[in-house]
Amino acid sequence: MMKVDRLVNGYDVERVCFLEYCMLSSNLGRKMPRKYQRKENARPRALWTEEQLQEAINKVSSGEISKREAHRRYHVPPKTLKRRMASGNLQKGSLGPEGVLGHKNEKRLVVHIQRLAAAGFAPDRNTARRLAYNFAEKLKLKHKFSHNSGMAGYSWLPSFLERNPELTIRQAEGLSLLRARGMNREETSKFFQLLIDILTENNLLDKPSHIFNMDETGVQLINKPGKVLTTKGARDVHVLTSKERGENVTVVACCSADGRFIPPTLIFKGVNRKAEFSDGLPAGSKIYMNRKSSFINSELFLKWLKEQFIPNKPSGKCLLILDGHTSHSTDGDMLQVADDNDIIILCLPSHCTQALQPLDRSFFKPFKTYFNHEAQLWMKHNASRNLTRYQAGALIGKSWLRSASVATAINGFKATGIYPVDPNAIPDHFYSITDSAMADTSPERDANRPSLGLPSTSPTSSAQACGRGDEGDGPQITPSKFLQEVSYIPKVPVSFEQRFKQSAAVLTSPENITKRVRPDKHNTTNVTAKKKKLRVQKKTARGRARKKSMERQRR
Repeated sequence: MMKVDRLVNGYDVERVCFLEYCMLSSNLGRKMPRKYQRKENARPRALWTEEQLQEAINKVSSGEISKREAHRRYHVPPKTLKRRMASGNLQKGSLGPEGVLGHKNEKRLVVHIQRLAAAGFAPDRNTARRLAYNFAEKLKLKHKFSHNSGMAGYSWLPSFLERNPELTIRQAEGLSLLRARGMNREETSKFFQLLIDILTENNLLDKPSHIFNMDETGVQLINKPGKVLTTKGARDVHVLTSKERGENVTVVACCSADGRFIPPTLIFKGVNRKAEFSDGLPAGSKIYMNRKSSFINSELFLKWLKEQFIPNKPSGKCLLILDGHTSHSTDGDMLQVADDNDIIILCLPSHCTQALQPLDRSFFKPFKTYFNHEAQLWMKHNASRNLTRYQAGALIGKSWLRSASVATAINGFKATGIYPVDPNAIPDHFYSITDSAMADTSPERDANRPSLGLPSTSPTSSAQACGRGDEGDGPQITPSKFLQEVSYIPKVPVSFEQRFKQSAAVLTSPENITKRVRPDKHNTTNVTAKKKKLRVQKKTARGRARKKSMERQRR
């Protein structure tokens, strides 16, 4: 059989296919490297830095050394030095080809991602890859992204993050819409102005031992698995837990600005309080029982105020800062007791405790971390038993001793700006959502914004203007309007009608106590009886109307 040579562009097709087969066979089981790897014996390149280049240019320009001597001292090749001296470019670029989007467009993508994160819609990995693909399609760039999946390659994102170190991958935390809307600079400024007035009027500016913060948190009596070590490639990794869902226990915590913690108070659901519940708790701790739930209510808060706070507070006037929960702010008897004992209760604005509450900023997270660690150790040594309320005291006591330190309390007050008083202590990222929602995005402002040489949307100039985004040069880098089309930035409305929103207020003021205190029962009308009488009157009126209509029909 005659062999026919198939030549394409001077190459033997069969030989080329055989060589490709050999290369694929030798690389079986190996992954394609994400980054280009230079050969071991290859000549090193670009060993100089921008500082060395600047110094070499200065020395050569002044005539102190020659270009060859500069090469020996600063590792800058003579040809590179000559070219850089002629162009005046001192920036050291990266070796190899540029990214698919180009430097300018990548910076636009970075700014757009940062704006999405500031608005509360930070993209995940796949969303970022899909955004890069759609951006490249809008710019009509040549790329090797997958058209089937509509996303950039899996290895594109790590390289993109390396080229733009201002971005990173973080574990996001959920933020409710009410908290996002409620945390604004206006409410914060009102709170700090009220705080300064209270501290000044009562001479508490230099008395951190008289400034307290009280709050409660829920603890689940169950060990929560975390990241563990196991066999590589294992699909299902299990960690034993005592139950599917643990019982909830409320822990009431209170600390002062000088680092002193009041002993904790635990609230269980039920009626019968047993002595075993307090085993292992710090000295002075209390156990309260709530018939309906394990949450705090007005009666338990008044009891805590009388039994825990008043005996442990210093003499003289004290400031107690807490949130606006109904158990803290609606009981007139509690407010009267606080006023009689020189306690000034300052209520935080609604939905702002994540930034303004010292216990939330510094204490509760390490406390729950230590509790989960102690619960995991207990489960390891008691694998055949369930974690119940009888072990809650010992586990919470150990966690309390590890987390309730002087530095923790002081750092919490410092981070919130309560003591020392510093309204600027609140980081800007707490206001990022409301700031982006209130930003002026009017068409007039966009029209007056300086042009950055962004690609045009007209079909005649889009192919020329897009390229890799390196032709235009502007005063600052902003996202392209193509990015707005591909992924618009949602705005959280801040001007909307709410239900009752609690602003910062002094609950122990005479006006508030007069409004909240229970009036005398003999001088007031029974509201329940009044409503019942009104319902009877309405029912009687409907019956009379029905009777009249029936009589008319008979006639």
